[in-house]
Amino acid sequence: MAIILMLVYLNLATDPSKATFTWNHTSNLHIITMLMFFIFLQGYVILIFRIFPEKPKLIVKLLHFSLHLAVSIGVLVAFLSIVSYKNVTVRKKDEAVHFLSLHSWLGLGAIIIYYGQLVGGFVTFLLPFTPLRIRALVLPGHRAVGTLIFMLGGAAGITGFMHKDAWKTKAFSSEHLTVQFSGVFLVLFFLGVMILVTEHRFRRRPRPEGDILLEDTSKDDD
Repeated sequence: MAIILMLVYLNLATDPSKATFTWNHTSNLHIITMLMFFIFLQGYVILIFRIFPEKPKLIVKLLHFSLHLAVSIGVLVAFLSIVSYKNVTVRKKDEAVHFLSLHSWLGLGAIIIYYGQLVGGFVTFLLPFTPLRIRALVLPGHRAVGTLIFMLGGAAGITGFMHKDAWKTKAFSSEHLTVQFSGVFLVLFFLGVMILVTEHRFRRRPRPEGDILLEDTSKDDD
């Protein structure tokens, strides 16, 4: 719903010269791409083991990583689009235009940690030579960092809405109300994902395939 409202918001302006509201500028690509990939798709990705609790773990892991690759591509597009927009449209003389707000720094921090998590997760959980004991040791930290990234991404999204609403809309205008309700739906989605992630009763239950793997590994260790 937040994505739909933002699409409506970006098409509400009647003045084509306003870069913020027209599709001719990459700032809008940044907004929609970040919402679709870094907030909503990532939210579903970190819940993937809860969404498919009965599927074989290897298949779910591959799906988990594949969707994260899609998120990483979307994030890269969004990041480059806003940098390009500011370099071309916003920059005046030698004034700095990048990373001047809390929104920017939260987003940058989330992106840096995200790519580190992506590489670390691939090496630890998908490469076959990683010992099972190492995977078990890393898994709690992997979950915690993933939750942190999602929290930072959500905070960046909310502060981005606040920034746009404060500087680009008139009070109680259609644009203003659309941004407000977009933020509400974003917060609801964020809270829903956080509840599902942190509640232990929603976690994937151990399956026989995991028990067999542990048993075989312990025999090899003996």
